[in-house]
Amino acid sequence: MLWLIFVSLLNATDAFTSPSRQRRSIFIHQFHDDRIAYAIGAKRNTRSKTLLHASLPSISVSQAQSNADILSLADLRYKEWILQEDDINELDKSNSAPSQHSFRLATAEICQERSMHGAIAFLANYHHGDEYEIVGAAELSPIETRGCIHSNNVHLESNVPIAMYATDVVTSSSHRRLGIGSKLMNELENTAWRLGCRFVFLHVECDNDAAIDFYHGLGYLNIKHDSLDGTGVVLLRFTEKGLVVVPTMSLNTTGDENVDAVVDEQVQSDNATITVDAQQLATNAGTSGQLLMVKKLQESNNDHQDDIRPEGSTSKAAAGFSYNAGGFGIKRKTAKKRKK
Repeated sequence: MLWLIFVSLLNATDAFTSPSRQRRSIFIHQFHDDRIAYAIGAKRNTRSKTLLHASLPSISVSQAQSNADILSLADLRYKEWILQEDDINELDKSNSAPSQHSFRLATAEICQERSMHGAIAFLANYHHGDEYEIVGAAELSPIETRGCIHSNNVHLESNVPIAMYATDVVTSSSHRRLGIGSKLMNELENTAWRLGCRFVFLHVECDNDAAIDFYHGLGYLNIKHDSLDGTGVVLLRFTEKGLVVVPTMSLNTTGDENVDAVVDEQVQSDNATITVDAQQLATNAGTSGQLLMVKKLQESNNDHQDDIRPEGSTSKAAAGFSYNAGGFGIKRKTAKKRKK
């Protein structure tokens, strides 16, 4: 206890100059180095554990329903699509850069119209304690695929689309490596399955290698451009070995006579063959020239692993890019930036 009395006496006097205070500090730390270090270390360790527990990210995905949801969706798109440096430069040249207010109004109008035709917007919510913010969005739509997809082998109700389209997939550039893109696509695909949909299509810019790799990781397959010559109508047959793409002349045929020579009959299944008017699909989506990708949904296989990566990861999917997939809005050019 003598050292406590000594410290108290030092604190009680006003006669100490700055050097004296330094010497006092040195004395205390030298005399009780082990005890003080232990106490401080224990405090810091406890505090670090508390902060770590409190800072763990929590991501949930919900459907956009309220006006506030639509405003948050519009603001996210505005930030990621309009406020990108090279996009702003292009828009400024034509003096057509929209204000955030006008972009909100346009988004609300478009969302209302598309929802009336069956489109569903999803929002990724990033939770911090009692607060949250919208950090990702995607849309599942039957609009683009109507009249473009046909199958004689899938027996569904007439009002249930056999295939739907994933569009306007966007994640916050400030919240990477949190599994946002995976969670959005997981919920989108699960919803499509519950609605009776069995195939999801999307478009990706051909030079966005990171986004293409991301969708490959989720099970999406390329429909190569060299298969889209002529009418643009192709037959897609899903096998255990992958996807067989065969040009065909009619949207109203399964095209079995065209693929018997290249497809093993042992891997054929009742709902593994569809015919797609790929050119019309791209026209409907406003994505002509982009890479078309497709995934055949299956029950209980749509739970993707989070794409959370540690710092220093070399994964393209974790490096920070736009998960852009076709549709409304200005496309980011993140992939092009990375090539420069």
